[in-house]
Amino acid sequence: MTWPVLTMSIILCVLSVILTLFVLLHKSKGGGLSDLFGGGVSTSMGGTSVAERNLDRLTVVIGLLWLASSSCWCSTAIPEPESGGSLPRRSTWEG
Repeated sequence: MTWPVLTMSIILCVLSVILTLFVLLHKSKGGGLSDLFGGGVSTSMGGTSVAERNLDRLTVVIGLLWLASSSCWCSTAIPEPESGGSLPRRSTWEG
């Protein structure tokens, strides 16, 4: 494995874990895992808090970084075709 593929693989794995944690921290209708970390306290204002908006923004940014890194990983991990760009010839038997 070459160093660009290894580097992109590590970045992609780290971003995947971070993105998963951010998604799990979001408050759903049932509360979700955000209740475990003190997210169960809600205000009676009816709007979203600054922390929730920042979490939304961070989740979108991490998601876009994950998308970009997965695209880069695909471009580095998939080998280039050999020169000629065609499939190898099949030998044919005559007579």
